[in-house]
Amino acid sequence: MAAPGPPYPESPISPHDYTALDDKYAEERERYEGRIEQALKLADELHSMEEIVHDEGHTQALEAAQEDNHAHAGRKATIQCSTFTELREFTEALYSECDLDHSQALDKVELEPLAQLLFDKRPDVAQMYAFSIERAVADIMVFVDDDHSGGLDYVEFVHLLAMPPWSSLIPAGLQEEVHELSEKLLQERVTEVSAEAS
Repeated sequence: MAAPGPPYPESPISPHDYTALDDKYAEERERYEGRIEQALKLADELHSMEEIVHDEGHTQALEAAQEDNHAHAGRKATIQCSTFTELREFTEALYSECDLDHSQALDKVELEPLAQLLFDKRPDVAQMYAFSIERAVADIMVFVDDDHSGGLDYVEFVHLLAMPPWSSLIPAGLQEEVHELSEKLLQERVTEVSAEAS
């Protein structure tokens, strides 16, 4: 009769492997917490921008422009220009905030906090993606990364923000203008490419 062995077979995982797994878990946890922190920071910036767009001074300037019939067209153009400038500054700041490595191309990792922010703001979208940030980011790359570079440049980023549901990340007072900005940037790109080809 054989001598009884240990009640359980020995684990094929060594103590060193457990340490490596613990280190990997700590890295992933740190990365996750960093994404959440960045998403919260972006949310604060978006909220601040919404307050600026809807502040009392902006509303008074719009009402004053509407009251003056003679200068109405000129003032309206100035207000639209001001809003357009605000939108450009907002989108550039948001793009820079996401571009952690300053490469001028947002890769999948850099887009994850933006997707988390969208999920926080739009639970219906999170549910549509089964709460998978990776799926949302993969869709961005399929539908918005026009040059298939593996990252979004600023023009592609603005195009993303002009598309539903991503447009809900733009303050309500600027959502209409984001389409105009996207079209303008795309037209500028077409002009640049045409000039280079000539």
